[in-house]
Amino acid sequence: MRGLSLSLVLVAVTATDAWGARETGSIAPEIPLPTPYGLKLVRSIDYRHEQAAAPEPQPEPLSRQRLAQYETLLEEHEGDGAYAPQLAEVLRELAAAYRSRGDYAAAIDAYKRAVHVTRVNEGLYTAVQIPLLRQLIETHLGAGDLPRADQMQQYLYLVTKLQAGQSDRQLLEAALAYSDWQRKAYLDGLGGDTYLRLLEMHTVHTQEVQRLEAQNAVSPALIPHLYRLLGTEYLLSQYEGEKPREFQVNLRQGDGLDLESGTIEEARFKRLEDNIHRRGRKLLQRILALERQKSQTTTIELVEAKVALGDWYLWSERRARAQQSYAEAFALLADMNDAAEQRQRLFGAPVELPASAVFRPGREFSAATPRGHATMSFTVSRYGRAKNIEVLELNPQDSAGARIAIVKMLRQLRFRPRMEAGVTVGTERVVREYHFDY
Repeated sequence: MRGLSLSLVLVAVTATDAWGARETGSIAPEIPLPTPYGLKLVRSIDYRHEQAAAPEPQPEPLSRQRLAQYETLLEEHEGDGAYAPQLAEVLRELAAAYRSRGDYAAAIDAYKRAVHVTRVNEGLYTAVQIPLLRQLIETHLGAGDLPRADQMQQYLYLVTKLQAGQSDRQLLEAALAYSDWQRKAYLDGLGGDTYLRLLEMHTVHTQEVQRLEAQNAVSPALIPHLYRLLGTEYLLSQYEGEKPREFQVNLRQGDGLDLESGTIEEARFKRLEDNIHRRGRKLLQRILALERQKSQTTTIELVEAKVALGDWYLWSERRARAQQSYAEAFALLADMNDAAEQRQRLFGAPVELPASAVFRPGREFSAATPRGHATMSFTVSRYGRAKNIEVLELNPQDSAGARIAIVKMLRQLRFRPRMEAGVTVGTERVVREYHFDY
C-alpha cells in the first residue's frame, strides 16, 4: 500500500553493532585489551591521595536575614531597569548566597540572569562572564545536573577561546580544561554517543597544533598538545563500541534503508580507529624531536619522553622496541647530575601503565567508593606482565566475583618493568594494595 508507514525497532547487539567489537582477519586468538590503570583498578596509595586532595572551598551558609538583604538590594537596583549594569554583581552575590544554603535552583536562576545582563551590557563573548560561567557550572554540578553542566562547559570553552586571542598560554589553558572535561565525561559515559567526546578531544588539540605549526613548526608550545593527543590515542585503544541501544527507523513503501551510511562525525571517527599505534608512536617521536630542539643538553623532559615511547610500545605489545626505548632512556640519564635518583624514580620498581592519569575519572563524575579492596602478591616479568598472582587479603572476603575480577585485571595489566644496568629485569614478590571496581 502506498504511504504505508512501518515502525521498526532495531536492537543493536554486539555481533552486528556498527560500533561493535574489533574485527580480526586472523584465526589466532585476539590478545585481550590491557587493563587501563586508573579506571577500575588503582593502587590504594594513589586512591587515598586523591581522596585527601583538598576540595573546592564552599561559601559559608548565609543567614536568612542576610539573604533577605541581598533580595531587597536586587529589588532596588531593578528600579533602574531590567538590564541595569549593576544588577550583574548583585545577582552574582545573591546566587552565591543561594548556593551556600543549598538552594541550587534559585542559585542557577540568579547566575543565568547575571550572565544575561552581562551579555546585554558588555557583549556576547566578553571575559567578564567567564567567572560567572564557571560558578554556574559548579552550581549545576552541586545540583547533580551533569548534562546541563556539560552544555555550559562547551559555551565556556567558546568564550574562553575567543577571549584568548593569539595567546598560546591562554589557548593552552582553555584547550586543556575543555578536553579534560570531555575526557572525564567520556569515562563516565555521560550522554549520547561517547565516541563524539573522543572525536572532540582529538579535534581541539589537533586544531591547536595546526595553529601553532603555521607560526613555528618547532615551537615548544606544541608539546603539551601532542601529549594530550597521545592521551586520546590511549583512550581510543580501549574503545570497544557504543553501548547497545534501541533506535527507531520509520519506513515508507519504496523507501531505501542504508544501515551503512552514517554522519560525517562517524566517518571521521572510523578513520581515527585505524592506525592508533602508529599515530601514538609518531606523536612521541615528534615530542622527542622538539625536546632535542629545546636544549643542547639532556633534560629530564627528553628522558621522560623516551620513557613514554617505551610505555607506548609496551602498551601496544611491541616488547623488543619497548625494551630498546627504556634502555636508551636509562643511558641518557648518565648525563644528569641526579642520575641515580631519576633512575630510581623511573625504573626502580614496576610502574602500572598508563603512567599518566588519562584513565582516572574526575571527582565531578565518579564519587562512588570502589567496591573491592585487595592486597596482592605477584611477579612482574621483564616484559611487564604480572605472573604468579596471589590474593593475600580481599574485601569483600567471600566474594568469588571480586577474587576473579582482581586477578583478571592484574593479569591483563601492563607494567613498565624494573631496570638494572640498563636492562629490563623481572621483579619477584611485588606486594601492592589496590582499590578496584567490578
